[in-house]
Parts: sequence; structure tokens; C-alpha cells
Amino acid sequence: MNTELNQRLQKYIDEFNDDIKLTVQNLRDKSMMISSVRAKWIRYYFMEKTLCEKLKAAKTEYSKKLAKNVSSTNMFPTVIPEADSGLTRLNTEIRNSEMCIEFIDKAFNVLDNFNFQIKNTIDIIKLENT
Repeated sequence: MNTELNQRLQKYIDEFNDDIKLTVQNLRDKSMMISSVRAKWIRYYFMEKTLCEKLKAAKTEYSKKLAKNVSSTNMFPTVIPEADSGLTRLNTEIRNSEMCIEFIDKAFNVLDNFNFQIKNTIDIIKLENT
């Protein structure tokens, strides 16, 4: 895994951990903010999907340009297009983006259950106080 992915994915992980950190003191705040937290993660999801689609389009264009250059210069190319550093970089960025999308998708599953967790915690506190 490269450094950029580590930083981007780590940013998402840290922020998500803050979003789902539940204590007795912040219970009410978290219950009132669950909709806005979900909206934030939906925004992140579509930002990553858009980035991934742009990278895939750039890869297609780059591959076409590379194939055109290879075919026009030499009938038997010595450079394999897949080994090109620009293409490798694009493939890496696409994989990084797809990993972030996968993380955010899993985060949605946790957020779906988080609302029930908050409700159950509130019910337990009510029972303890009666």
C-alpha cells in the first residue's frame, strides 16, 4: 500500500471512529447527529466514486494514446504498454480509490446499525435509572 492511500484511508478511518465513538456523555448529541453523519459519508462515497470514474476514463485515454504511439513507431514494440509508469500509477490510484469506496461502503453498514445501538443504549440507561 502506498503512502497516499494510507493517508486517505487513515483519514476516513479516524473520522469514522470519531463519528461512532459513543459515550454516556455524548449519547444525546450522537443520536441527534446520525442523519448528518450519514449524509457526510454519502458525500464521501460519491466523491470517491467520481474520482474513480475519472481515473478510469484517464486510464482509457492514456492507454489509447500509448497504443497509438506504440503502433505508429514500431511494428514490434519493445515496451509493453502495461509496464508503462503512467499506466501503473493510474492503476494504483484506481485501486486506492476502490479500497476507499469499499471502506465507506462497510461504514454504511455500521451506520445502519448505529442508530439501533443508540436506541438500545438509551433504553438501558432508562431502565437503570428507574
